[in-house]
Amino acid sequence: MTKKISAGFVLLALALVVSGCGFHLRGAVDLPESLQQIAIGGTGFSRDLRRRLESSLRSNGVEVVKTADTGIPELRIVKEAHTKRAVTLNASGNVRDFDLSYSLEFLLAGTTDEILLPRQSIRVQRNFKYDQTDVLGKANEEKLLRRELLNEAVDQLLSRLRSLKEY
Repeated sequence: MTKKISAGFVLLALALVVSGCGFHLRGAVDLPESLQQIAIGGTGFSRDLRRRLESSLRSNGVEVVKTADTGIPELRIVKEAHTKRAVTLNASGNVRDFDLSYSLEFLLAGTTDEILLPRQSIRVQRNFKYDQTDVLGKANEEKLLRRELLNEAVDQLLSRLRSLKEY
């Protein structure tokens, strides 16, 4: 009986500590009211990025419109790049490790084309062990890592939008 009470007390204390420090699970981001409608513009970025951005914005209650009309801010994607760099080689000169990185540059233009959020860069990377005996499995793993990098960059972008004050 006392073990149950003390375990409950510990859980309650842990919950209070975690909630008191501002910790919250990933998911919904409280975006400013002025960003409840947004257009995504720019050139030279992937459909995967557009889909992921639209999905994330919609899940946060933002209406994504096709073009930036008067009164609607525009998230402009300036640049997007995936890179893969060999990091270590074995004695035979074959690659053992790669660094995969994903970078994204963007800005947020306001309703009258003023810059609300100046051009910013996000760069995320992962180390990837390569095994020549499992080429197909490693190719699938690399594809999954690239998707995770994109997701992490979009999460960081949303976090930066969240920090924007009302305009």
